[in-house]
Amino acid sequence: MSKLGIFIEALLFLALACVLALFGTGIPVHFRTVAPGVLVEAGHGTPTLEQLTDLYLDAGKTGPATLLDATYPRIEELLRERPQYALTGGPSPYLEQFLEIAGIGPEIHSPQDIISLLLPAANRGHMRDFLEYSAHATVKSVLDTRSLTGTVLFMPVSSAAGQPLEATILTTALLLQGSHIDAEMARELRLLAEEAVAGERTALVRLEKTYLSLLSLGKRFNWTQLTELMGSLSSWTEVEQSAAAFRQHEDDLSLIYGLILLSKDAEGVFRYAEKYPEDGWGNLNFALSSDKGAVEELIAQAKPLYHPPAFVQLLDRPISWIPQAPLLSFTHRHPQAAINLKIFVILAAGYALALFLSDTREIFLRQRGLSRLHPVMMLENSFVSLFGAITLWVLMEPTLFESGPEPKAQLRLDFNVANNLQSLKSQNLETVMLDQITILIILMFFLLQLIVYVFCLIKITEIKKQPEEPAFKMKLLENEDNLFDLGLYVGLGGTVSSLILLAMDIVQASLIAAYSSTLFGIIFVALLKIFHVRPFRRGLIVEAEKGNQSHEQGSVTDTG
Repeated sequence: MSKLGIFIEALLFLALACVLALFGTGIPVHFRTVAPGVLVEAGHGTPTLEQLTDLYLDAGKTGPATLLDATYPRIEELLRERPQYALTGGPSPYLEQFLEIAGIGPEIHSPQDIISLLLPAANRGHMRDFLEYSAHATVKSVLDTRSLTGTVLFMPVSSAAGQPLEATILTTALLLQGSHIDAEMARELRLLAEEAVAGERTALVRLEKTYLSLLSLGKRFNWTQLTELMGSLSSWTEVEQSAAAFRQHEDDLSLIYGLILLSKDAEGVFRYAEKYPEDGWGNLNFALSSDKGAVEELIAQAKPLYHPPAFVQLLDRPISWIPQAPLLSFTHRHPQAAINLKIFVILAAGYALALFLSDTREIFLRQRGLSRLHPVMMLENSFVSLFGAITLWVLMEPTLFESGPEPKAQLRLDFNVANNLQSLKSQNLETVMLDQITILIILMFFLLQLIVYVFCLIKITEIKKQPEEPAFKMKLLENEDNLFDLGLYVGLGGTVSSLILLAMDIVQASLIAAYSSTLFGIIFVALLKIFHVRPFRRGLIVEAEKGNQSHEQGSVTDTG
């Protein structure tokens, strides 16, 4: 093929590599993150916050609707029609009956949260009188805990500062009376209350923690808001998690409340937020704006949102020709197939780039290389393709180099009873522990050294095919000594670069990854020189010596 033909072919391979790379970049699937478009697609056709707000307002529950969307015009209309909802948050027969007995009306500027409503002694007295006639066994068990005196987190009810504990107990009893607590949770609470009254210290501690969580929630919500929240929680652990979340994120109260009520999966919400303490609530907020299906998808995948790097954002216009709607639907329905497709496309782009580099090398070296169908060339192109695919993916998804959120710190007692040898063993095990990032970096260094190794093999094969004398081939082989040491240079460069990146905290990986680059360089250069260069040079020396001997014998014969 002429140089012009090779040049045109190289341009075609380059164009194909670019098109495939752009198409692969446009497939919205990633290893450690989730594309926002996939969440939006998952939310299509699922219940929305607006629909949930309408459902609450249809039932007259202004309290939850106010938290979900305080600007909703129907809320003011309902409050004008039913002024008592300003205190109750919606229809509540038991609480409305109590308010009537206590003489509390909407014209009295009482606080809306239920705990503050019950703090005055007169109100607590009316609530006690109201609940004493309850036939609910669990309500009676909870009311009996008013007699507890060994409390630690609360002052006893009998003391001068016992109002918060009694208000919390009465609130809990009223929740039970209205069947606003899950049946299994109510059974657990009854057993806990009975054990605490009987003097079980462990039960008392657990009961106090439960009451503290209910106090925290009761101080933030009116009655209907609290009952709807409790109806969405399925365990006392979730109650404690909810109280902690609302206490730690006061500014996100409406967000957390909406997530729990819309998803009905409080445990999943808190698990995700705990896994990503920095961006978790922001990611959940985005999902909440994309409706219930998006929240469920984000919780199920348990990955952070994808934030494209600058160069990917610049590609938004060049990849606009890719139809996003079908890809988003396909990725949402078949995530594993989507990631397999992306890997295949990016590998194909890398192989096309390898063919372009092969043609370019042939043009600049001005000599015909090995055929593309030659096993060595196919192996080299495959390695180049794999290395290029990994590099492109890492550039598209920089979070591959992040070690993930650090585990939550836990308070514990560490008794120093291990001997020094055992301590050293533990430290060593912790130091050499491999993670995904370290393995990925080691794999990249290995592939890079493999590419250099195959390239050197191609150069040796080209010298072998030269129609020249052994002495000339030996000179060509000596000329490539620096090339055969390229693996060492690349290995040292990789180690130095890795150490710099580790020192600057740009990449989070172990030192094993950095030193593996030099190790691979030594191994591959040793393999190349011992098993390829040395036997080839020995063969050339033998051929040259035989040629010299034949020439000397011919000279002797001519002289004779």
